[in-house]
Amino acid sequence: MILNLIGCRSTESYVEGSLSNFSDSHVVGMWEAYYDLNGGVEVLTLNNDKSYLQIYEDVKGYLYTGVGNWEIETDASGRVFITLLNALWFPLGSKQALLKGMDPSPNFSGQPHHFFDHDTNNAIQMLELVRLEVIPRANRKGFVLFHFAWDIDSAPELFEPVIK
Repeated sequence: MILNLIGCRSTESYVEGSLSNFSDSHVVGMWEAYYDLNGGVEVLTLNNDKSYLQIYEDVKGYLYTGVGNWEIETDASGRVFITLLNALWFPLGSKQALLKGMDPSPNFSGQPHHFFDHDTNNAIQMLELVRLEVIPRANRKGFVLFHFAWDIDSAPELFEPVIK
């Protein structure tokens, strides 16, 4: 059974966030992502104490639950990132996620995978962690959380806030 969330989507009380006045409190709460490619649902809960709960379930019944800590970073250009320590990257499913950032290709066995940052056109590594970008968007919290893409030809997936 795919995760059933307590909540609904609503167009009421939408705000557009701004990174100029961003604080950790803007991302505390429950977030959800739906992955069309693998039929998976991921729920991420970011807590005030900088801990998180990550739950993923796919249509085949695979269920993952993980916990860890998260941190916020703002780079020199003003982009804001959340790093989830010891998290798994699920947009392509559990097989890729369980590699914990390592490349699945036989030609690159034992080497880190290079995810793609469409904003800078750079490759990034995420070994034993997941890095998300905080993007202003008109919704309940004013932000979405973008995954980095698997490669240059992939679109990034995103987390939307869950409305309780």
